[in-house]
Amino acid sequence: MPYKDPAAAKAQAQRYYQRNKEKLWKNPDGTWKTTRTPEQKRQQQRESYERNKERINAERRAAAAANRREGDCPLCFAKGVRLVRDHCHRLGHTRGYICNHCNLALGHARDNAATLVRLIAYLGRSRS
Repeated sequence: MPYKDPAAAKAQAQRYYQRNKEKLWKNPDGTWKTTRTPEQKRQQQRESYERNKERINAERRAAAAANRREGDCPLCFAKGVRLVRDHCHRLGHTRGYICNHCNLALGHARDNAATLVRLIAYLGRSRS
């Protein structure tokens, strides 16, 4: 029954606690429940954090290994190099696997074909 008077509610809670102390603080097997110290709580939180960090790192390593490949680059024809997944930033789809140098070149050109054409023209002018 809810009390309008906070002091009466507190007194009722204290009476309930005194009558049911053993039920509240004893385990079903009869042993007393114990509270953890702040250091024990921090230790449990640390352990939980470390477990989660290891799980996440393992998942990231597995994902990286799935994306890692060796082979020949289809753009620059480099043989036996590590290939990385090339993707479109605008649409998010995978375009294929190319070497890191070609992937960086596309990234620096911001995947803009017009920029790449101008770069090719610039290289052609500088060779003459």
